[in-house]
Amino acid sequence: MFFLHYQMTDLRNAANFPDREESLLHDLEREMERELSAPNTFPLHQPRNRPMGEFFRDRNQPQTLNLNSQLKELTLYEANIETHRLGKEAMNRLEGDPYLPGLIFVEEGQFLGMISRQSFFEWMSRPYSLELFTKRPLKRFYDYNQGEYLVCSGEDSIAKTVTLALQRASHLVYEPILVELQPNYYRLLSVHDLLIAHAKIHELATQKLQKSEAVLRERSEGLTKALKKLKTAQMQLIQSEKMSALGQMVAGLAHEINNPVSFIYGNIQHAQGYAQDLINLLLLYQSHYPQPVAEIEETIEELDLDFLLDDFTKVLESMKLGASRIREIIASLRNFSRLDEAQIKEVDIHDGIDSTLLILQNRLKPKPVRPAIEVVKNYGDLPVIGCYAGQLNQVFMNLLSNAIDAIEEKFEREKNAAFQPQIRIETRLSDSNNVEIRIIDNGMGIRDEDRTKLFSPFFTTKEIGKGTGLGLSISYSIIVEKHQGSLECISEEGQGTEFRLNIPRFQSLINSE
Repeated sequence: MFFLHYQMTDLRNAANFPDREESLLHDLEREMERELSAPNTFPLHQPRNRPMGEFFRDRNQPQTLNLNSQLKELTLYEANIETHRLGKEAMNRLEGDPYLPGLIFVEEGQFLGMISRQSFFEWMSRPYSLELFTKRPLKRFYDYNQGEYLVCSGEDSIAKTVTLALQRASHLVYEPILVELQPNYYRLLSVHDLLIAHAKIHELATQKLQKSEAVLRERSEGLTKALKKLKTAQMQLIQSEKMSALGQMVAGLAHEINNPVSFIYGNIQHAQGYAQDLINLLLLYQSHYPQPVAEIEETIEELDLDFLLDDFTKVLESMKLGASRIREIIASLRNFSRLDEAQIKEVDIHDGIDSTLLILQNRLKPKPVRPAIEVVKNYGDLPVIGCYAGQLNQVFMNLLSNAIDAIEEKFEREKNAAFQPQIRIETRLSDSNNVEIRIIDNGMGIRDEDRTKLFSPFFTTKEIGKGTGLGLSISYSIIVEKHQGSLECISEEGQGTEFRLNIPRFQSLINSE
């Protein structure tokens, strides 16, 4: 009896029995003494092939998981057992289903508590526990084992439940979780199944995050490109507005100057006729009165009549030539002022080039630091072509301005007094359907690494404040996109640059609006 008392004392300490249960413990000790002689018919941890009875895995297979999946979508176990059942039935059912995470104790259908598989077998592994509880109702076992457990709703998210489960004490982390699907209706969830589901959700979240990051990168790149295009379009619009305003101003000035010049030019012819009539009359007087009175003789000598008669016709002729030159300038200005024209028209390209050179005439003239820039024209026999005349003039303006800048830069760098600046302009029919225009200067030239980026928006080789980087970009857009032509740059550093333009003759048939 001393040995038995020692073992029961150990059982009491191991089970942490409360003092108020002392009387019940004495009853169990007496019952255990009678059963010690009985053979052990339930060896510990010997699985048996027995039906699970009311214990089965929930037949609802997990749905496709998503980031908001709930516990009710997972594999849940119906593990209810009435407490009036014997302990050996509980053991048989746990051994019969190795996946069953535990048991749910109910009394007349009402929930009492839960025990995990691990805790149940740990209890049964203690001295005499097997003999003490297997042949008695589970109510007796439950009275001594009311542990802690986690209860969650079936609508709780998997992510939230994982956090709650892992926040439990270390000895409870792997305890199964009670899932309340309805009031007083519970199922068991294995922590193993929960963690697997959480891993799948984490993988899904990672995939979606990567996909979102890819979409964001794509959108960011798209927005960057769109912003760049918008900025380019905005600058091109500003540039076009400036050129359009310039065209309107030039057209207005040309119109205002043209009226008085036309009046002068038109009346000079009459003045020449009147002057010639007066000269003839004067000569007739001289022939009939070769000896005028003294007063007239003196006046003739003071006026130097012979010189006056000879020079007066020359003055009138010079005035006529000047008025004619002004008329030509006005015509060139009006031709250049077509910048705001949006329709395709048939024009003479040479007129556009000459008009642009006239606008740039002041920059071509000699300066203290350099001689005049010679312009060599080698025009071919070109027919009129259909094009956007104003925009084509804008291209000529950009290319010729860049040529002048390159020549002036060469003067600044080399300071070579023997250098003869020159711009050559050549035109020809490259074939029956295309017109080729070449603008060649002997300026600084362009480096190979810069030449590849020459037509990119906002790229410039000029100093800050001297260029916007839009001239060549706009020119490329006008020639390539607007006229379906081509624009090439051929250059060697220090040897000059050639821009070669090709545009179709029959633009109106290709790109008519």
